[in-house]
Amino acid sequence: MPAHPDSNVHPEATGPAKALVEKHREEQPLKLYAGWFFQRVWLALEEKQIPYQYIEVNPYNKPESLLSLNPRGLVPTLSCPTDPQPRPLYESTVILEYLEEAYPTHEPHLLPQDPYERARTRIWIDYVTSRIIPSFHRFLQYQPAEGDGAGCDTGLDKIRQEFLGLLKAWTKEMHPEGPFFLGSEVSLPDLVLAPWAVRLWVFDDFKSGGLGIPAKGQGGLDEEAWNRWRKWVSALENRKSIQETTSEKEHYLPIYKVQDCHEAMGVDRARDEQLRLLGVSWIASVRKALHLPVRTFNTAACYYHKFRLVHPHADYNYVDAAAAALLIACKIEDTLKKSREVVCAAYNLKLPTSEHLTPDDPVFEATSRSVIGLERLMLESFGFDFRTRHPQGFLLKISLEYGFTKDSDIYHVAYRISLDLYRTFVPLKQVATTMALSCLELSCRLFDHRCEPLETGEHYEKYNTKRAAIMETLLDMLELYTHNRTSTLIGRDFPEDRFLQIRISLNQEAKEKNLPRYLTCWDVLGIPKPDDLCDKQPIKPSDARGKQPDNVQRPLHPLTPVAANGDRRGESESGRDAPLRFILDPALAAEEKKQVSEYFKDETEEYEVEE
Repeated sequence: MPAHPDSNVHPEATGPAKALVEKHREEQPLKLYAGWFFQRVWLALEEKQIPYQYIEVNPYNKPESLLSLNPRGLVPTLSCPTDPQPRPLYESTVILEYLEEAYPTHEPHLLPQDPYERARTRIWIDYVTSRIIPSFHRFLQYQPAEGDGAGCDTGLDKIRQEFLGLLKAWTKEMHPEGPFFLGSEVSLPDLVLAPWAVRLWVFDDFKSGGLGIPAKGQGGLDEEAWNRWRKWVSALENRKSIQETTSEKEHYLPIYKVQDCHEAMGVDRARDEQLRLLGVSWIASVRKALHLPVRTFNTAACYYHKFRLVHPHADYNYVDAAAAALLIACKIEDTLKKSREVVCAAYNLKLPTSEHLTPDDPVFEATSRSVIGLERLMLESFGFDFRTRHPQGFLLKISLEYGFTKDSDIYHVAYRISLDLYRTFVPLKQVATTMALSCLELSCRLFDHRCEPLETGEHYEKYNTKRAAIMETLLDMLELYTHNRTSTLIGRDFPEDRFLQIRISLNQEAKEKNLPRYLTCWDVLGIPKPDDLCDKQPIKPSDARGKQPDNVQRPLHPLTPVAANGDRRGESESGRDAPLRFILDPALAAEEKKQVSEYFKDETEEYEVEE
């Protein structure tokens, strides 16, 4: 079973935060178990200059040292130096007060000395935790209900105004001069809200109309409050502790194209990750049982990914989708198999040889029909694009060119990596030569065999690729091996630390060469953005004056099928048992639509009856 699907969260700090992590690797009595997305306690430690050891934690792949200290595995956890042995503290606000009381000689003091002011400070800390942050997430996660139509913007604006109202109420409690909440010195209320306040740009990326704070001079009656808010945010952003504990922006933004498909379907990305890995594993197992070539596996995995980016997994069983993808791949790659043969092979994998069934057994009738129905939808999902990419052939040629024979360990591992590629979205993003070069380089790094010509890119132009594409592929694969080692072919063959060491070195190279994490980003219209814009805000649909349209709604997927009478089928209707006709000639399609529309006319007659 793969690791928790949320483990695709980037597991380590980047940018300035990475340097700070390295600085605090050394052993210290006070230990902080945290991650780059847990910032409050980290800020307090930096502000008060308390010596500490930073232990980086992926919350879905927790180290034994954390679990032995705190069996609940909560993050952040502070290992406090107490006798006779260290004891844990968790919950950010609790840890913050502990640090203030346990280290009174370290300045600045984050809580006021006056009892009333200290109590008042706790009230507004609770206000941030119980009111502002939940509203932040409601605003960020808001999606209009199906059928809302033009009313969806009304609901979004209501959520936005609720959030802004909470920010105004909090701002009005600030010291009038500031720049911080209690005056000239930073304090706990500042640190409690800071991680969210400095990332409010996410609303400009993901929400129509953006955050909604009025521009300077346009705040009306609230102008004074918003000026104070801007002064406070500016003071935070210029604070050294904020800058040094913040990772690079790109890791707060997912791949736009994939997320847009998930948003259009309203699916849970965590669940989607799990089903993606399970589906590809199913295809690999059945492919071996049917003795099909690798190219059939490659094609089936790509079609499985494309189908699941279009259709929500609630509409079908992932096994049926994987079977349909394999069935189509068999036809395209000229390794013909019937749907019953595919279903039968999967069924027999769970049974001893003596109990195997034959494909004509009646037990496979219903499943076979379901697979055939999904096959029709799958053809729609990838738009009848039957082009496929197979990196294995290029991999052998490139390996020989760099001096690695077919019998070498490096080539064998690289070949297995090329199969693991299809457990990710890499084959949908990269060309075959890029995938082959990436597999070979990763294999060399795993064996600590540095191939300089391969890493420096002497032949990239020859293979029509570039270092940024190779880097993106390598990091995608290392994320797979870091979080889902047991679901891959080579994950168990190498220690986990080996993959982490390679990731660190690649991240350092990417930083030095200013390479983007994702080579191509996408705007909300599905248009690729230039390379130099990938780290900037995504393009929003707008009119000629640059104004956001009022009718931006939750997107319908562009490949959602349309019925003959012009109606768009509902998102939850798979229609897999209904006959579907595909007409590629627009003129013929228009003529047939005209003829069919005659049968959908509502004709009524009125009669007057005298009583």
